[in-house]
Amino acid sequence: MSLKEDVNAGLAKISAPDSKPFALDETGACLISVPMPDLVVEMEENSLMVRVELSPAESLFSLSTPLAVVEGTPKNEFFRTLLYRQHYADEVGGACLALQTEGEDLDVLSATYHWLLGAITPNEFAVLFKQFIMAAIVLVEEIGQMASRDEAVKPVHKGPL
Repeated sequence: MSLKEDVNAGLAKISAPDSKPFALDETGACLISVPMPDLVVEMEENSLMVRVELSPAESLFSLSTPLAVVEGTPKNEFFRTLLYRQHYADEVGGACLALQTEGEDLDVLSATYHWLLGAITPNEFAVLFKQFIMAAIVLVEEIGQMASRDEAVKPVHKGPL
């Protein structure tokens, strides 16, 4: 099987039993809204948006979710903290943090996982997806705390209760 077929099988595995299975679209991406109960974490619209995206060469895929909008230039301390935090995988659940330019003077800070191997089973995908969600919940809180000290950073979510 190709990695694209593997990812689609993994997406089907995490789909609700009574709904249409998630699948990559013609661009190689799938956007999933993961419900978050208020008792666990306070999220914008009570959900975490996760993008699953296959690379153009179809040799790897990524999971990502937006954490904050960055308008203007954050303080150097903000970037230093981001770099130090993601050095220790245990502290960020294995996630990486990335900035994506969305326009002039506007970036989106996201949590990201990259799968670099050429195959993944549906069960491995389900575990990876769950681990990513757990890492994102931790990072929502951390980015919220960091943003409170830097007006250029605006969190997407309010964070854990």
